[in-house]
Amino acid sequence: MVALAPVASEILNFQLIYLSKVVFFFFFSFSKLQKEKGLIKLDDIKVPSQKLVYTLTIPDASVKDTGDYECTARHATKEVKENKKVVITVHDKGFIHLEPQFSPLEAVNLHEVKNFVVDVQAYPAPKMYWLKDNVTLIENLTEIVTSSNRVQETRFQSVLKLIRAKEEDSGYYTLVAENEDEIKRYTFSLLIQVPALILDLMDDHQGSAGRQTVRCLAEGTPLPDVEWLVCKDIK
Repeated sequence: MVALAPVASEILNFQLIYLSKVVFFFFFSFSKLQKEKGLIKLDDIKVPSQKLVYTLTIPDASVKDTGDYECTARHATKEVKENKKVVITVHDKGFIHLEPQFSPLEAVNLHEVKNFVVDVQAYPAPKMYWLKDNVTLIENLTEIVTSSNRVQETRFQSVLKLIRAKEEDSGYYTLVAENEDEIKRYTFSLLIQVPALILDLMDDHQGSAGRQTVRCLAEGTPLPDVEWLVCKDIK
C-alpha cells in the first residue's frame, strides 16, 4: 500500500480506522524513524459502532522520514492480529510524473471512437489541460471531450476522447500538468486514416497531335498509391 507523498516541512498524518466488536491493542513500527525528530504524536479516538481511529502525526516531515510504516492490531487475550503496512515517500519539493498509456505516434481510422489516457502522479494536485497544435483545445461535446479526475491521494488521470474521428482531427496533442513546483508536458502525433477514394477520372484529348492523357484524381490519408493498368494488362 502506498500512502501520501508529502513535501518536506509539511505535517505527515497516517490514519488507521479499525472496526471490531472486541478489544485490540495497537502498535506502530517505523523503519525510518529518526530520534532527532522528537516526539511522534499518536492519537486514538473511540467513536460509536466499535470504530477506533488511530492517527500517527510527524510534524515538520523531512526526506529522512521516507520509508515503511506498519500498524499491528492485536487481540487483548488471543494470538490474533492484523498488520497494515504503508509506504510513505517524502519529497523535497512538489513533483509531477506523467505515464501515458499510448505511444508518441497514434493512427486512428476515420469515424473511430478512441480514448487517450494519461496516468499522472503528482503532489500537490496539478492543474491539467490539453493543447492541439500548441493552442488550448476547445472542446466540442459531439466531437472531442477531455476529462481529469483524482484516482488516489497522489494519483490522477486525464483522458482525451475522440468521438467519430474526422480528418481535421489530425495534429499534435499535448497534455499539460502543472502545480506550484513543476510543470510537465506530453505530446503525441495523431493521424486520422482516411480510406483511398477516386474522385474523378478525366480523359484529356490533345487534338491533332494525336496524344491522349488520362488523369486520376484521388484522396486519402496517408496519400494513396495510384496504380495504372492498360487493356493488355487486364486478364
